[in-house]
Amino acid sequence: MSYPMQKDKRHISRDRTTAQLQVRLFDPVNRSYLHMSGQGLAKETTWSWRGYRYQANVLRRRALNAGKDWPFTTVPADEIPAPADLDAVILEESRQ
Repeated sequence: MSYPMQKDKRHISRDRTTAQLQVRLFDPVNRSYLHMSGQGLAKETTWSWRGYRYQANVLRRRALNAGKDWPFTTVPADEIPAPADLDAVILEESRQ
């Protein structure tokens, strides 16, 4: 395993902060977020789950392996768009 050089660390930190890499899980049908407990729904972002994309994928795989429905899509955690703009964000995320 190689460690990034000092100049690489500075470059990485300027590009994206930790908060910018985090996502929230949004249910477009119910127009609500996954609750921070990992179960249930939350209408506000205050009580919504927030984590990294790989953590969201683990939650999705666990739900699908248990035979449960997974209606959630990822939206950026640091820039919660207005409800009218959420449809555009969801479409953009589904294309990635």
